[in-house]
Amino acid sequence: MDPGKAIIRCSDCGTNNRLPKEKLKDKPLCGKCGSILHPETVIVKCSECGAKNRVFKALLKDEGKCGKCHATLKTIPFYDYVVETTDRTFDTEALSFPGPVLTEFYSDNCGYCHMLTPILQQLAKEYMGRLKITKLNIDRNPMAASKYQITSTPVMILFNDGKEIHKMMGALQKGEIENHLRPFL
Repeated sequence: MDPGKAIIRCSDCGTNNRLPKEKLKDKPLCGKCGSILHPETVIVKCSECGAKNRVFKALLKDEGKCGKCHATLKTIPFYDYVVETTDRTFDTEALSFPGPVLTEFYSDNCGYCHMLTPILQQLAKEYMGRLKITKLNIDRNPMAASKYQITSTPVMILFNDGKEIHKMMGALQKGEIENHLRPFL
């Protein structure tokens, strides 16, 4: 695909529309049904002034400028929630993400995993802009679990640039997780 173009799916008719990236800001129309396309956006926090900037997902790889201080944005979008992944989305959500990602491998019938959920949600809010947190159910997604030799739950793996850099096993308290993360953030 041409690097100057983005593919935007129409939410009304489902047609994939190939558009020049500069047209994304102009309320583009679907080529089939004529409805206004709504490209996905993410929030990118400016590392200079801390301002939150809404950026089209299709433009994440391009260098953008902060709307407040005009510094070049380092395109690490922040998520203030835990992102659920699957075997199909794991590569894009965790391994291709342009920053550190903490992934919890969990099981529905694991009590310790349920205890970790509110801790991870709290960490996602506190570390937004510096860390993305994802979850992967190993019962429904065995491919990623077998790739990382997950045999028991909970297991948390910290990835950066698609590589595993740290592994934590068991139900850890919030402070313990932060102690494990601190050297890598």
